[in-house]
Parts: sequence; C-alpha cells; structure tokens
Amino acid sequence: MLRAEPALTRDAPADGGGTFGISFAEAVERSLTAASRRFGGIDQWASRVAAAAAGRVDKQTTGTIVSSVRSAFGIDIGPMMAMSDVRATINLAKAANVQLIKSVQSTYFDRIGSAVLSGVTQGRRASDLADEIQRITDVTESRAKFIARDQTAKMNSAITKARHVELGLTEYTWQTSGDERVRASHAEHDGKVYRWDDPPKETGHPGEDFNCRCVAIPYVKIEDDE
Repeated sequence: MLRAEPALTRDAPADGGGTFGISFAEAVERSLTAASRRFGGIDQWASRVAAAAAGRVDKQTTGTIVSSVRSAFGIDIGPMMAMSDVRATINLAKAANVQLIKSVQSTYFDRIGSAVLSGVTQGRRASDLADEIQRITDVTESRAKFIARDQTAKMNSAITKARHVELGLTEYTWQTSGDERVRASHAEHDGKVYRWDDPPKETGHPGEDFNCRCVAIPYVKIEDDE
C-alpha cells in the first residue's frame, strides 16, 4: 500500500504565513530520494511479482479446464495439461505486467516531484501541498489496484486461450460472474458459444475487456455416430 512520506505532512517546516520555503523543499527532496532508493530494485521486484501472478493464474486456469473436462466426460486430462507448453504466452504476460508495475512507480514519483516544484514556485501553503501529495498517493494506489485486477483477468484470458488451443479446443462457452456488476454487453454473451479465432467484436474474449470478470468454459462437441 502506498503511503505519503512522513516529511510530506502538514507538520512540514514552513516559512512565515504557512507557505513552505527552502527548508521544506529540502525535506521533500530528501524524502523523495529515500523513497526512490527503496524502490531501487523495482526491476527485480516487479519481475518476481509478475512471475508469481502468472504462475497463480496458470495454475487456476489449468485446474478449471481439468475440472470441466472431468465433470463433462469423466476424463482426466491433467497429465496432458502438464505436458503442454504455453511458456511463450506466460512470458508475454509477465513482461506486460513488469512494464505496468514500473510505470505506476515512475508516474507516482514524477507527479510528486511536479507537485513539489509547482508548490515551491507558486509559494503554496505546506498544508495545501500535503493535501496534493495525499491525493496523488490515493489516486496512484487506486490505479495500482485497478491494474492488478485488470491484468489478472487479461492473463487469465491469454493463458486460458493458449491452454485450450494447445488441447485442440477451438470453442468455449462464455460465463459471467452472475451478479449486478456484469455489464449489459457481457451479459448478452452469457451461455453462448464462441470460437477463439472469432472473438465478439465489442468485448473481445472473456477477460480482455477492462476489468472483465467473465471466464471461458471449455466447449467440446460430441459427434453422434451415424
């Protein structure tokens, strides 16, 4: 969770009248420098976080597919899933997540720096800058949470597609989360069968639209013997 630095509060040193001067600017600079150093290993940290997320999503996706096929046909395709290779898709998902994690961190410090510079040049009150820094922190945290949810759904969609195609499953049944938060355009797809090579034009496949919580359930045709 993101927190504003202790030096960036309403108790920050100010010059007469409540506006902040050189002493506060120096305190802000020291605070930002310390925070930046703590994030110095962001590349390695982002890679670990992205790898762990991709691993969890792949495990969940694999379990869902195995369970669906077992329930429908009494067949255990677990060993087959273990042999399938979707590393390329997982690596792409990890790379995309690493870049997004780094972009959030970079944007956060850029916005804080801009707010401080603006405050110094405009002679703003220390308390006003503290409010602005807290607002930036809250917005950044909210965006980080949105990205985490959205990217998890997108990873799930990409890995599910890769797993299905690897098994020769060309179609899926669209399933929504079944609550009041489901968008009308997604509710229209619920229970319908789609092909992986022909996604719905307005929404894309389940999980591809922003913050989509829908999932793709394996669809297998059973040919009747003539």
